[in-house]
Amino acid sequence: MNDHSAIRASAGRLQSRLAWLLFCSLLFLIALLAIAYPQLASWIYESATGRGWDGSGLRYFQLFRVLPATAVGLAALTGFGLWCAFKGRPLSIKAVAFAWITVLVALAFSIAWYASQMP
Repeated sequence: MNDHSAIRASAGRLQSRLAWLLFCSLLFLIALLAIAYPQLASWIYESATGRGWDGSGLRYFQLFRVLPATAVGLAALTGFGLWCAFKGRPLSIKAVAFAWITVLVALAFSIAWYASQMP
């Protein structure tokens, strides 16, 4: 085994560990966003528009829209992660990055949808 192949193998292990770290932090981020949704949504809306909102229905929206969607998403992602771990398949950093972007876009769309429902 020459030095180049050892470096490539080491880089592959580092990339795999980084992908798993990003994946686990994504699961934590999703749970945190679901728990802090009313406060986070209000802060993002006020920061983006410069004006406040009532937000009285955010708790209902969190309980009946955000938390069920979060439970399904976390279950699917956890199942995928376990499947990859047991099958020995590496996680792709690109796939995990796409999942991060999808979660943030879903957060933005849910806030925009809720804001569009206000009178």
